[in-house]
Amino acid sequence: TSFYPRPVNDCFFNRDRAQCLPPVVRGKTDNAVPVTHTCKFDRCENSCWRLKHLPAIQARLEDLLKLATKNNTGPGQRAIVREESARLNRMVEEIKEAASGGH
Repeated sequence: TSFYPRPVNDCFFNRDRAQCLPPVVRGKTDNAVPVTHTCKFDRCENSCWRLKHLPAIQARLEDLLKLATKNNTGPGQRAIVREESARLNRMVEEIKEAASGGH
């Protein structure tokens, strides 16, 4: 296990559990590292997020809101934005709940 700090989460990388690696690679190579552009930080066992990540997550939410209101954003893109916003909002709620001692 290796530690990779990131703006929206921290990764305690274990290649056998890494959701960022394709299943064909997962657990089969010794030199695997996180593939950060495919990180599924809200679904991966290697990922954790805390209060320190809240500003970056909220900034991402603000960017999504701006994107959703652009005239050239199509219906399919807006659906993706809504899905991503819902994921990030769940993370925000979990962080706030944990920070208040409820988790």
